[in-house]
Amino acid sequence: MGCDEEAICENTIGNAICTCPDNRHDFEETTGITGTNCVKSMEFNCDGSKANISLLIPYWEGKYINVSNVFVNGNCSGRTDGMWHKYRCNGTVTVNTTHLVAAFRVADVIPIGGFAINRFDTTVKCIQPALQNFTGSIQSEDTVVDPVIETAEAAGSSLQTEVFVGGYENSPEGGLRTGDMACIKLSDPNIPENIRTMIQSFHTSAPGATATFTLLRDYCPIEVPGLEIDTANGGICFTMHRPQASATLEVKLVVNFCSIEDCPTPSCLSDRNHILRGQKQSQELQEISFTINIAPDDTCDRDCGTGACLLDDLNQQRCICSDHSTLTEDGKCRARGNEAERSEGNTSASGVDIMVLVVGLLSGAFVLCLLGFAAYFFTRHRKADHVNDKELKMQEIYTNTIHKD
Repeated sequence: MGCDEEAICENTIGNAICTCPDNRHDFEETTGITGTNCVKSMEFNCDGSKANISLLIPYWEGKYINVSNVFVNGNCSGRTDGMWHKYRCNGTVTVNTTHLVAAFRVADVIPIGGFAINRFDTTVKCIQPALQNFTGSIQSEDTVVDPVIETAEAAGSSLQTEVFVGGYENSPEGGLRTGDMACIKLSDPNIPENIRTMIQSFHTSAPGATATFTLLRDYCPIEVPGLEIDTANGGICFTMHRPQASATLEVKLVVNFCSIEDCPTPSCLSDRNHILRGQKQSQELQEISFTINIAPDDTCDRDCGTGACLLDDLNQQRCICSDHSTLTEDGKCRARGNEAERSEGNTSASGVDIMVLVVGLLSGAFVLCLLGFAAYFFTRHRKADHVNDKELKMQEIYTNTIHKD
């Protein structure tokens, strides 16, 4: 007989007695033997700033707690589904310098005129984007039954992305066209007004491509000839472009949550040196990636290499290049240095690099040998000159005429 991994096992002669711990429910009716199926009394998982919470009805009934009188954050009620009482609720969202935290206080309410033998009061938290260990928040002076579960869980991003055209009112039909002003809005109705969502960086590319356009860095727009970028109204708008004749445009954003009084204040006067003045920065940023469909009837399909196709004022197709690319004589963009090799998949380039390296090393060794020989002959020559000088001086001593006083 096998005990549940959380059960307490007591060996007897030829047998064993299994007992579930007090914070687990024993489903002995399914096996007829105790301690073989110990189930948690409470479960929860995060969905951004929302949480799904489940209470095991038989366990809490055994503790004289009516789960129908248990609410999340005071007003979110659950529904019974078989042996579980389930909740899906918004959390109370706060932010610090490192995390966005949604808290869920799960507590019972005593009806008017009622009484309670035991009380239910614990808090679970969903943390974006990293996991921290939190303990249950016990605030009642009554006898509180602790469900003994992990009360913190890492949550994925709760942000919702919406794509508009020409502002934040009109949704595109059938996709966006080259030259349209594409606008992206980030929202989460559960985040309070004192928490701000800031876009720290913004990149576009063909899906999976290594050549990317950086339109925003350190909260500041990057000047790309032909592209207009606007970060007003809590979102970002940019001129739609079509990289590598792709049917979709991949967008990558890095987002920072911060309280209004602690949000960074970027200085965008210099393209190279963006200074975040006097404010705290969140050390935990979230990366969001999604694609924007390009309209099937879009006419800007020119092959621009690692660049992107854009229509000019005369509706003529032209290529724009990212800051890591250069425009070649044929009008296409080519990535500089090693990026060009990666973008074209040129496998022979690495072999050429190795050959150049070997030739360079051999040339260097040859030059060092020449310098060594030159130093050797120079030293020998100096030594010979020194010996000759000494011999001449000695000859002068012995050949001088001795005069009698």
